[in-house]
Amino acid sequence: MKLLREYIRALLTENILAQGMCFPFAYQKADEWFEAHFTKGGRGRAPKRHPDLNNKDKFKVVHGTITNKWDKPPKPVVHGWVEMGDLIFDAQTSILRPDGIDREFYYDMYQPKPYKEFTAEEAILNCYKYGGEGPWDDELYAIVKQRDAWMNERFRRPRRILREQIDPRIQKQLDVVLGLTPPPGSDQPVDDLAVEVSHFGTTIFRYVQVTGAGTRVKLEGPQRHRGLGHYPWGYVEITRADRYDEHYGPCLNGWVVVGSDARDGFGPLLYDVAMEWASQNGGGLTSDRFEVSGDAEDVWKKYLRNRSDVEPQQLDTLSYPDRQLTPDDPKDDCYQEKAMQVDWDRWHETPFAKLFRKSGAPVISALGKKFIQSKS
Repeated sequence: MKLLREYIRALLTENILAQGMCFPFAYQKADEWFEAHFTKGGRGRAPKRHPDLNNKDKFKVVHGTITNKWDKPPKPVVHGWVEMGDLIFDAQTSILRPDGIDREFYYDMYQPKPYKEFTAEEAILNCYKYGGEGPWDDELYAIVKQRDAWMNERFRRPRRILREQIDPRIQKQLDVVLGLTPPPGSDQPVDDLAVEVSHFGTTIFRYVQVTGAGTRVKLEGPQRHRGLGHYPWGYVEITRADRYDEHYGPCLNGWVVVGSDARDGFGPLLYDVAMEWASQNGGGLTSDRFEVSGDAEDVWKKYLRNRSDVEPQQLDTLSYPDRQLTPDDPKDDCYQEKAMQVDWDRWHETPFAKLFRKSGAPVISALGKKFIQSKS
């Protein structure tokens, strides 16, 4: 819960919430609810409405404002969201919390002020009536137009706010995945590339090719035999430290990398995605406790020395109790074989003795639909 609070706080602070996908997202949820609870009529058959179709206790679209309570002074932002019983759904949290957020928690964090509430059917009718997904309130619409004018004045490129949060090297790799620039060795961008996360005891982030039939080809190694030699390939495999090996220690509730390989230049993107995911589902990400390849070492060194968007946290040693930094605090204890190998006396200064985390998830957000959460 604490990590989710930090994530939401980061979204508010970075002003991502003001960027305007909330109303289309809420309308899409309304459309899905309507389709599931309304049967079209036919010859000799009247249309049928499910009893829950317009039950606002079950589903409603809400337009109003939310407030970043960390701003001085706090400033309300126009927003749209969906309430389904005790769960809240909105665009900003949909990637990492697709199953919704507890209503009480959401109201505490966002401090929403509802202006108008709509059933799914009302939302669809209003979309046709007003020619857009919202807001459908004159006062809220005026505020949104003022905001859009300010945004256009300040930022020439719509995605600039998001891009400013992403390391330039990561952005170059991201542009290839998004199909904006061609991969190395090719003069044509590819639009069938994505990043998949799957869970099979461990959690694996990998490049995949999404075929026209919707199947996914795992790109975990050189694919020349499949005619995909120019495609990025690679994977990063992580697991919770305390679940993988009891001798690893709690490691500040962190996740540890237990395997990785990638085409030259395309590993860092997977590491960033893994770190963002691990930061929202645990304390963050740390290196393999025993062995780290030369290429991976460079990644961890950059996280420590060159990435202002990444927060390093000190881990203690579990391997050598007589060298512990915080002997009275077992939560940061972590196996430190790799760090000790690199520098016995100054092991705690190496990147392998750190847990790294990100407060937000800009890379996953930028991937959008190209970040696929496998259900298998």
